[in-house]
Amino acid sequence: VLSFSISSSSSDIGETYTFPARSGLNAPPINLECQLAFNQGEKWTRCTWVHSFEDVWIYNGGYNDPTQNPYTQYDSSRLQYLVSENSCGLTIQSPHANDTGVWKCHVNDNNPEGQSTTMWAQIDLFVANQSMVTITDPDLFNNPGTSIEVDLSSSTVVEVDAECTAQYGVPPPDIVWYIDEPSNTVDGSADQNIQSDGSVVSSIRMSLDQNSMSRYGIRMTNSYFSFALGCYPDQGDYFESREDNYKNPAEVLVFGTSSAMAVTTPVVIVLVMSLFLSQL
Repeated sequence: VLSFSISSSSSDIGETYTFPARSGLNAPPINLECQLAFNQGEKWTRCTWVHSFEDVWIYNGGYNDPTQNPYTQYDSSRLQYLVSENSCGLTIQSPHANDTGVWKCHVNDNNPEGQSTTMWAQIDLFVANQSMVTITDPDLFNNPGTSIEVDLSSSTVVEVDAECTAQYGVPPPDIVWYIDEPSNTVDGSADQNIQSDGSVVSSIRMSLDQNSMSRYGIRMTNSYFSFALGCYPDQGDYFESREDNYKNPAEVLVFGTSSAMAVTTPVVIVLVMSLFLSQL
């Protein structure tokens, strides 16, 4: 006599890396379910769920044992069994990034005609996790004081190359480049690729000339200029925007010289004063 079977295993949300379940106290609960197919007279006697996961990076912390991480201690009280005659289910309240991973249902039957049988099935679950970005070219991690120097005094245009890497993000972010302020985004597109470890790498080559400097609001003082070239991860509406006073660590200083001279405010004041005196 064939034993019972698990006909299907599924989650109502969060089954793909690109469309994960939301995370946080106000996020919708996740419902996991294993559907059971029994023979005549069979019933389940035990329904168990087991969760396997790797360490998950948390933005304000690092790699941690989830039971010890002060930001994400794994609270099993968020889990509630949801069962029926033909299903073994589990509800996860207030989903968190540490819920990402493999969930397995283990079901035992009473098997009136023989020895009890244990069947299992698994679900791959993905829960949103905020991405962390760093400038990786130049390598600011190993050389935090590194900057990019350019020379516009002997040419009309120069190229500025940089690389930004986003890690631990679910869903994978689009990396946005900006100058000085996140709202001052760089025109055009950068090359972006998802690596085998899930990180996202964006490489940019920005053409810098007098027109682009004016467009981005880069000011010169005595033929010298400088600005911050930065990047941030765009994960749609999965996470709230950071505070206005948040200092993005993913920035590199770009500085250089230019042959063009800017008209400064003191010169304008002198001209106005001269005009006024000539009329006396």
